[in-house]
Amino acid sequence: MPGVAARRLDVTDRDAVRRLVAEVRPDVVIATAYRNDDWTVTADGAAHVAYAAAEVGARLVHLSSDALHAGRPTPYLDDDVPTPVHPYGAAKAAAETAVRVVDPGAVLVRTSLILGRAANRSSSAGTR
Repeated sequence: MPGVAARRLDVTDRDAVRRLVAEVRPDVVIATAYRNDDWTVTADGAAHVAYAAAEVGARLVHLSSDALHAGRPTPYLDDDVPTPVHPYGAAKAAAETAVRVVDPGAVLVRTSLILGRAANRSSSAGTR
């Protein structure tokens, strides 16, 4: 895309996240970092990005997952307590908690995904 420069960033490095966000000074930060099997990237990384965005006054949009709920036949409400059944869901719940503490005005977007290998799939049916 013209005018856009890609940069690599390790979201587990809080100082590096703060430096980059302070340098770029974006109006909006869309946080999408995760690793299915890595708490530090998924949960701690979300906190680092939220903190850096708040420091520069950027609007934060945090992509989460419906995996923070166990699944049920009726839809979950936004304020329902997370009920994760696997580590990824627990990390996403922790990430949302950190984001809400750091920036109560952040936008949290929960997507619906199927996670894992074909032999070990997990889905949060019934969430919205």
